[in-house]
Amino acid sequence: MADSTYTVTVGDFQAGPSFIWPVVLAPADGARMLVDTNGNPTNPASTTWVGATAYSIGQQVWDANGNIETCTIAGTSGGSAPSWSTSPYPVNSQSAASTTDNTVTWTNLGAPYSAGATEGEATLTLDTKTKDIECDQETGTVDAIMTAQSAMITCKLKESSLLKIFYSIPGGLFSSGTDTGLPSGAQSYEEFDFGGYELPNLLAPGVGFTAALIAPRRGFTNPSKFYIATLYNCYPKSVLKWGSTRSKETIYELQLHGMENIWRTKGKRIAQFYRQK
Repeated sequence: MADSTYTVTVGDFQAGPSFIWPVVLAPADGARMLVDTNGNPTNPASTTWVGATAYSIGQQVWDANGNIETCTIAGTSGGSAPSWSTSPYPVNSQSAASTTDNTVTWTNLGAPYSAGATEGEATLTLDTKTKDIECDQETGTVDAIMTAQSAMITCKLKESSLLKIFYSIPGGLFSSGTDTGLPSGAQSYEEFDFGGYELPNLLAPGVGFTAALIAPRRGFTNPSKFYIATLYNCYPKSVLKWGSTRSKETIYELQLHGMENIWRTKGKRIAQFYRQK
């Protein structure tokens, strides 16, 4: 009998950097999150709006303006495309971002949004919790049942745009505008307010954003190849610690927790993780 052997595959050693997209369009049920040669999420035809079609809460489509629309009230779309809202949430109120499409209500999330520069390791965590089943007549575990599953993307960000910070903190409100009380030439602002509001980051009960973690594989160019992780339905769950010092850049944490999207195929409702070979 021959001895066992092993092979070291150098291309399987991963070394970032990763790119975080807190807002992307969820791929259709059974499809993958597609990326271009630079690792940017692309626009698959399978997610284009279709008339006279039943849509469930949490399903997403592209609208005619290139924005992501997520279904927040289930129903059947009209025979022709509606006049889509051009006021994306959360920069605008959810009512301003909503579009009525026959019996479906859509909420405009705007175009895909990148979180910008990161620091250190970006991680994807997939966790399954189980419970052992025992009986008095036996000393060992006789079975195990699954009690919960969870998925999470975590990273540290450097760019301090308040809209980027907004996507990392639940329970806040984002706004931007002009204040003439400020000095001339510095009257435009963006603002983050916090406290007394229940998860405005969630669009409807159980409906959050779709997020992606995209990391290039080492040693592959022309074309490049990537690891792609997607949370279909997630919300932020971070503690904001934002400081300012001359010695180094300001860094804060982004933590996104996946929720189950129950309209998707069973077993594929929380997250997707694949790599290009």
